[in-house]
Amino acid sequence: MPEPQPVAGGESIQAFYQRPSRYQVVTAANFAAVADGADVSPSALPLLSAEFGAEYGDASDAWRVEISRADQKSMHQDDLEFVISQAIIRGYAKQIDKRVLSAIVATTPDAWSLAAAAAHGLRFGECRAVIGSTATGAAVGADGVLRAGGLSAELTDVVTPTIAGAFYRAGCAVENELRVLIERRDVQGTLVVTVFATMQPVIADPGAFFTVSA
Repeated sequence: MPEPQPVAGGESIQAFYQRPSRYQVVTAANFAAVADGADVSPSALPLLSAEFGAEYGDASDAWRVEISRADQKSMHQDDLEFVISQAIIRGYAKQIDKRVLSAIVATTPDAWSLAAAAAHGLRFGECRAVIGSTATGAAVGADGVLRAGGLSAELTDVVTPTIAGAFYRAGCAVENELRVLIERRDVQGTLVVTVFATMQPVIADPGAFFTVSA
């Protein structure tokens, strides 16, 4: 996300910020035959975009862990820091996946087929599949490659259906830092770690995604 800018309107509202922006995908220009001497018909800019920022701040994602003094003493401090940092990094990435994939599912994608992908102007090489928790349409080939709908695929537990499409046409706006709060809350020395993150999925081209059936 870009850095926030003060909202214009005087000193009384300088506590309010806005930072609208957009996720953009450039598509192919549509060339067409034109007769000598004829005018060229204008086209719209071949740019797909999804704005974000308007809903920014509506909700945060958070994670909290409480570590007893006994657990702290059973691990070296460097090891404990490593475990916490790795858990945050992996959990942050997983939550981004969940937000983006859930946003795609919410658009109620059409059924996957090669014809549907071709009609939308997608190339086969840019399409992938993400297999949800029910493993709908999933199969492992004799070559050991996981596929769904004939596409190379990966597993996830953050959504239920299997989704196929050109995933570079979606993204997630995130802040450039995470807010981590570390506290000692009682005389027993319990360590409480709380992490807050703000993210917003942006789907530049909803029509580039499909659901795979069994």
